Amino acid sequence: MKQDRFEPSIEAHSELRLNQPRGEAGRFASMYQEKRGDAIALRLPVSLDQALRQAVGWQSKADNATLKAWIEDAIAAKLKEEGEG
Repeated sequence: MKQDRFEPSIEAHSELRLNQPRGEAGRFASMYQEKRGDAIALRLPVSLDQALRQAVGWQSKADNATLKAWIEDAIAAKLKEEGEG
């Protein structure tokens, strides 16, 4: 009988769990590299976060309000575009 989808074996699943990167105290490592509760609007991967901050001209925490407004405007424009389409 042919399988329609890939179903990994228990051994493969266990191997994946054991090979996940871990940080301090055995917790899984995160690709976000920022303190929890400190996010501006979204939890973004570091590379995307840097690209976004460069696009807006972010220099320091003083620019967080500008960055937040830019993100909110971009989301609102996209939602409006989706609604009209």
